[in-house]
Amino acid sequence: MDYFQYLIHQQSLLLVLLLYHYLIFYLMGYLYYFLLLLVLHLLFRLLFLLLHLLRYLILHLYLILRLFQLRLHLMLLYIFHHLLMYLLLLFLFLHSFLKILYSLMLFQSVLLRHLHHLLLMFHHLYLILLFGLWIHFHILHLLFQ
Repeated sequence: MDYFQYLIHQQSLLLVLLLYHYLIFYLMGYLYYFLLLLVLHLLFRLLFLLLHLLRYLILHLYLILRLFQLRLHLMLLYIFHHLLMYLLLLFLFLHSFLKILYSLMLFQSVLLRHLHHLLLMFHHLYLILLFGLWIHFHILHLLFQ
């Protein structure tokens, strides 16, 4: 009987160790994905800030060129400015998508809790499509004026 109790004790210890290792690896996987998404989130924020700064720089260059009436440079800068706005909308969409992934990783019932991120993602996608169409028609109008 002591031998059987010893075996049961050893097996329960082995089971506890296996569960402990499984839990550690499971949490480490979550921690790895959490840190990866956090780094991606911070990189998107930094890139978004740099794109905004570049947009304001282009806008100021546009105003300076408009003062001196340099038409070709003005049109190229105008096109580049609108393409940059299109990029900003694309990054807003990707940022919302990353927030949804981040929330899905942390909480299982995220769709009810963070539904506004999902709606924001589709709103940004709609703005990307609408702004993309507007850019194309506006550039065509500028070129065939």
